[in-house]
Amino acid sequence: MVPKDQACVPFRHSHAAYRKVCDMLVPLNTLLRRAIVSAHVAPQMGRSGAITSPIVIMGILTIGSLCALLRMPRITQDQNYHEFVDQRTLLGIPNFWNVVSNVPFIVVGVAGLRRFYHDPATTVLFLGIFLTGFGSSYYHWNPNDSTLFWDRLPMTLCFMAILAIAIEERVNARAGAALLWPLLAIG
Repeated sequence: MVPKDQACVPFRHSHAAYRKVCDMLVPLNTLLRRAIVSAHVAPQMGRSGAITSPIVIMGILTIGSLCALLRMPRITQDQNYHEFVDQRTLLGIPNFWNVVSNVPFIVVGVAGLRRFYHDPATTVLFLGIFLTGFGSSYYHWNPNDSTLFWDRLPMTLCFMAILAIAIEERVNARAGAALLWPLLAIG
């Protein structure tokens, strides 16, 4: 188990609210570790219903994590984040290479959507990759806080689809399929 003083290293020297949230996450971390161990050990020991316990624990951890995140203060984006090394304008496109470098996301997204359209989680994953190409191009065309939202939003589709696929493959296939839509909603 991670010592309590090292469990949330980024928050060590921060505001008291962060410390409070960190203290709340330590027991959640312990529960998650137990759920993972029981998901891998219990089925091998022949216990019936062992897979459902980790799913319930993961649901509780998700709700607890969301409650903890809602209590945290808003994190502002440093405005230096929007200053890129290559700010050249070519062919009338500002930050040309930052914008054009997103074309492979669109190509990979289209290829994945054409090939893996039968599975909902994989479809969402490739749809997220496809939309990341457009969202990131839009952001890099005019980098600011409001366009950054459109850069990051499609990525959350990808992350939640990957999480649903991992749950499908490692915990329970039906649970992973069922959790895809709630994960996308909270992503």
